[in-house]
Amino acid sequence: VWLEHGSERKAPPEQLPIVLQVLLSQSHRLRALVLLGRFLDMGPWAVDLALSVGIFPYVLKLLQTTAPDLRQILVFIWTKILALDRSCQLDLVKDSGHVYFVRFLDSPSVPSEERAMAAFVLAAIADDHPKGQAACASSGLLQVCLANLPGAASPSGSPLFVRWLCLCMGKLWDGYASLQAEAFRVRASEAVASLLNHPTPDARAAAVYALGALVHVKKHGRPEGGSSAGTVNLTAGESATELSATSGSASGSGAWDGGGETAPGAGAGAAEGNAKLRSPRRRIRSSRATPGETDARR
Repeated sequence: VWLEHGSERKAPPEQLPIVLQVLLSQSHRLRALVLLGRFLDMGPWAVDLALSVGIFPYVLKLLQTTAPDLRQILVFIWTKILALDRSCQLDLVKDSGHVYFVRFLDSPSVPSEERAMAAFVLAAIADDHPKGQAACASSGLLQVCLANLPGAASPSGSPLFVRWLCLCMGKLWDGYASLQAEAFRVRASEAVASLLNHPTPDARAAAVYALGALVHVKKHGRPEGGSSAGTVNLTAGESATELSATSGSASGSGAWDGGGETAPGAGAGAAEGNAKLRSPRRRIRSSRATPGETDARR
């Protein structure tokens, strides 16, 4: 009932902490994740509230599971989280959570619109984060992106997937000299340059960004933070909304109603100069916890 009639102006749902506890039950986990995803889909305020009551250690721990029915909904939830709070990238890399999204991205049986969400998550992990770039590169992310690019760029492919593959590669190799050399060796530049004639403006813009990042050289070696090769403008209300609206807000047992999300292409473009892939705030969290602990992570 609260999901149908609740809003930012109303009192927070009392059931939210209970939903988090239900995640500990394997038999009810999928249903709890779907409910949590529907709540996060209500807007950045809902994501902020969920983080404040301790969602983070629960969904981080679940990335260690191999249950195929949880994959789509977990990727959707992480898309929402990273659109708001990029600081989560540190814990994701520390727990090797990026591997989960690389595998999901490399799953041909998954609709390309849903894999675009995984590409967004990986782009956020690599954004201005050298350890994230190195971890994703060592997991074969570049090869996965290049392997999926031809199909995504085909007439029957997904322009949204093309865009996020390009942005993901751009974030991956920006200022990363050894990976830039590898990209040239495997002719990634040619693959991306072929997209400059793509019929979709957003895909062309993303290709331009990726090429700019490919030739961007840091003055002092590996990036320590702050990118100047051309950047991506993502705020909590834009990227994840756009992705979830296109994919139908995937759950493990099918799609749920996205709650009137803005259609793809609404709001700011995915690749714009002099902007940053960022969250509107950085959340300070307590020491690491697991779903079995009682301390809430902020």
